[in-house]
Amino acid sequence: MTIRTVLKAVFIAATVFLLVFIFVMSAEPAEESAEISLSVDFTLCRLFRPDFDSLSEEEQLKIAAKTDHFVRKTAHFLEFTALGALICADFLLFDIKWYKSLIFALLSGAAVAASDEIHQIFVAGRSCEIKDMLLDFTGVLTGCLISLLILFITVSIKKKRSKTA
Repeated sequence: MTIRTVLKAVFIAATVFLLVFIFVMSAEPAEESAEISLSVDFTLCRLFRPDFDSLSEEEQLKIAAKTDHFVRKTAHFLEFTALGALICADFLLFDIKWYKSLIFALLSGAAVAASDEIHQIFVAGRSCEIKDMLLDFTGVLTGCLISLLILFITVSIKKKRSKTA
């Protein structure tokens, strides 16, 4: 078994894992999703505000609530950035040209973003938001660009090494 074969398996497994993670998170009813988000908000507030624990519960909740929208949107973006990077890398590992890999990954990522939002229509308290689809797609595009940047840097390094050898 070659390193490339192992890499393919690892990247595909990571992609499937992330797709399942995205589906599971989207299947959370609004109340449970809000609790998860709020726990992240509290953790971030404790991290960046040393006096956070000395504040009253009401003050803590008020501060944490201010970060909630940002935390949720950042989580969406980062999930889909990782997804875009993985999908693009999957195609690249199967020796599909970089520009075709980019197109296939963007189309796949757009399909996942759309299906994720449509899925949320059927979850209690959740909704389908076009702006979330656009944010998710922006994440996919960012991830694809990161994968391609890594590819181009790797190829450039290999070319330089082969010229000096």
